[in-house]
Amino acid sequence: MRASPQCLRLLRKHKRLRPNVPRNITAKSATSNQVSFSWDAVKGATSYNIYRFYAKISTVSTNSYTSNPNLKPDTAYIFNVSAVNSAGESERSANFTIRTEKES
Repeated sequence: MRASPQCLRLLRKHKRLRPNVPRNITAKSATSNQVSFSWDAVKGATSYNIYRFYAKISTVSTNSYTSNPNLKPDTAYIFNVSAVNSAGESERSANFTIRTEKES
């Protein structure tokens, strides 16, 4: 018995999986008003969502992020990252905290 074209489309759709959770988030730099960090690229991800204090603030196409230069000096910020592809969004990464430098 052969599967119908509709059944085959459904099977292909179910084989698409959401990407894995981004891991190994690492600080690249921090100034008094800006931070930058990166993480391991996730196979199959087409973009990444960036969350700060649990609110989505950006979507990027590479596995790194640099904030806008409007953060407060000497302040700890909590970030999370999720990976996205055509099947959906991964769970968010573990909390990643990075502190801006004191003003000089």
